[in-house]
Amino acid sequence: MDSVSGPDTSWTWFNVGLSNQLGQAAGTSSQVLDAYSKAAQNQNSPALLNLGYLHETGQGVPKDISKAINYYRQAAELGNPVALFNLGRSYYTGTNGLPLDWTAARKHLEHASGEGLVAAQHLLGQLNLDQNQASNAAVWFTRAAEHGFVPSMCSLAGLYHYGRGVSVDASRAIQWYRRAAEFDFVLAQYQLGILYDSGNSVQNPVLAEMYLRKAALHGHRESQYLLGQYYYRGRVLKPDMAEVYRWWSLSEASGLEVAAAARRQLLRIITPADLERGRTLVSEFQPKPSTFHDDSVATIQSNSRLTDEPPSAFGSGCIVSAAGHVLTSAAHVPSSARGITVSIIGGKLRATPVKVDQALGLAVVQIQGGSRSFHSLSIQTNRNSALPGTWVFCMNMAPGGIASDSLQPNAHRSRVLRNSGLKADPRYLTLSDRMPTTTLGAPVLDISGQIVGIVVDPAPKSSSTTGAIALSARYIQEFLRANGVSVEAGTPVEERGEAAPPPPLVANNSLVHVTSYSSQLP
Repeated sequence: MDSVSGPDTSWTWFNVGLSNQLGQAAGTSSQVLDAYSKAAQNQNSPALLNLGYLHETGQGVPKDISKAINYYRQAAELGNPVALFNLGRSYYTGTNGLPLDWTAARKHLEHASGEGLVAAQHLLGQLNLDQNQASNAAVWFTRAAEHGFVPSMCSLAGLYHYGRGVSVDASRAIQWYRRAAEFDFVLAQYQLGILYDSGNSVQNPVLAEMYLRKAALHGHRESQYLLGQYYYRGRVLKPDMAEVYRWWSLSEASGLEVAAAARRQLLRIITPADLERGRTLVSEFQPKPSTFHDDSVATIQSNSRLTDEPPSAFGSGCIVSAAGHVLTSAAHVPSSARGITVSIIGGKLRATPVKVDQALGLAVVQIQGGSRSFHSLSIQTNRNSALPGTWVFCMNMAPGGIASDSLQPNAHRSRVLRNSGLKADPRYLTLSDRMPTTTLGAPVLDISGQIVGIVVDPAPKSSSTTGAIALSARYIQEFLRANGVSVEAGTPVEERGEAAPPPPLVANNSLVHVTSYSSQLP
């Protein structure tokens, strides 16, 4: 056991506590707590940090997030970078009893980054990206990636891949994706597959299939769908309908709508023998755990599951004001709702209902406890922005992916069939395509990312129409203003014929997922 000379014995007590904690001997939990507490009395920041960790995890003491935060605050005041990171991430996600406050998050994370903590540098990159400051994000991701932080390698590669904050550079994207993929980082494997599959100057279907297979074996649903396509088209691989069935079925089971549609079509042509073999392959599949583990920082887990109660309703929505007002479907906020959460990338936030209008099928709720830094979508009320034949995009965030409580962006492209609903009702517009049920309450956006409607009927059964129905923006704006919600008016945009939505819309936390519970949240 190390010790120091002089009157301050805090490091002696810290080492006693650490030795007992790492020894994990039976009956030493009280000794660990006692030693750390004595060290903390002399403002020993590692001891305060570890006391917070013990209370966060419930090791030897009752689990108490508020006490954990308090210890982290004390350690942060002494400049402890890990404590600063923990507080910064909690402010960034609005979890662990702290409000969503990106100004406070930036302050804590910049301090931690100045102490050389690469995890804080990475999160600063993500914060800048969420606030549409991609060039600043590139600076922070580069700094952390060059110090070996794997998630930053993948994020930096993504900026070069899609040209966000930096010029498109496929070779640099591949360089950083590969470095992350070597650590078995699943998202990097998937993105390498995408880049090698469709990159103009770097197409290599053999490498694309290899990386997509790696990610698919880990359970990545988009990779599973694309691997199924490789088997279906006989690209690199010999056509095999049983394998197609396997990968599309697994992808569908993880919630990917396009895989579900493809599997339904496959069932029309697959032979009984291939179908039987495919079902066997599905039943035998066991996802291979990734060997990547980020153990670089001991943190408070941003556990976004606020309750174990099954939700009474849930679905899509979007943020429409800087004050955190969320527009969604009335079906997602039933009269029985006693607790509401709004999920964004990074965590869940509590919300309260402002108005529910069953006649219009709209509801607005407001996020509680956050700063006024929400990125809102503007509302386009010019009727010419939704003329028949115009491209629009129904966009939403839905649960899915490898990690629990994660969100996946989905974009469903369609054209406006007519700018009226059933029985020529002028309040609505009709799309040319049916939409997945997960898009109920999702915004319908024009090519500039402005709201032209909200889905109130994603898959109408009436024989008079074949596409989804959305309440048009003019009536959305009237509904919000009548309920005291200040919204940003849209500006007319010229139809340019794009067939893809603007990339920033899936990364700025404007798209959300709303969940209601029948009892009050704890």
